Amino acid sequence: MMIYAWINNLLVSENKKLKAENERLRKNMRVVDMLKAEYEQCIQDAKKCRKKYADAYVEFEKIRKEYQELLDRYN
Repeated sequence: MMIYAWINNLLVSENKKLKAENERLRKNMRVVDMLKAEYEQCIQDAKKCRKKYADAYVEFEKIRKEYQELLDRYN
């Protein structure tokens, strides 16, 4: 009977360790999920910035072309 009590205590102890490890992993997964969401938001922001830059560059090229035409006309 003594051996069963020892085995039971060993199993209870191992179960507590596993529960603690499980909780630690759950917390880590929450952090990973938050970082993933932040990363995805950064990707979306970068895409928006590239689009705005491309639009601004197109506008700049139009203005530069108009300016060059004015220079050519009056020189």
